[in-house]
Amino acid sequence: MLRVKFSVLSLVLGLIATSPVTAQETSLSTLFTTEAERRVINANRYKDQAPKAVAVVEPVQEELESVRELIKEEVRVDYVISGVFVDREGSKAAWVNGKAYFSGDTMEDGSKITISGTTVIITTIDGNRHRGEGGDVLAVTYLKPVDE
Repeated sequence: MLRVKFSVLSLVLGLIATSPVTAQETSLSTLFTTEAERRVINANRYKDQAPKAVAVVEPVQEELESVRELIKEEVRVDYVISGVFVDREGSKAAWVNGKAYFSGDTMEDGSKITISGTTVIITTIDGNRHRGEGGDVLAVTYLKPVDE
């Protein structure tokens, strides 16, 4: 077994040693030598290649809507509840941030107000409910869809 390995190894080394081309004899050559020849080659290479038309793909409206739903900004609002009052007919109103709102009204930011007894419930546009009474300050943070 050792003899076979030695024989194969000496055969391979003999072939490499008698090879007609050695590493010193090889040299790299180029296809061109001057800048002018390079320009001629490039001009001939790209002569028949016309610019290709680029297809413009319009995004599907459904995709745009789904992306718009994902883009939201964080909004921080302080709701200052000054008090709740009931008029003679039984309608309830709350003073929030210096304005009077009746139960069921919508605020400027899209939040809805509900009044239960002396408790003011503010439902923000993300669906979360925040409760407070007269004299309370509610620090609320919610995500609001971004308008274009």
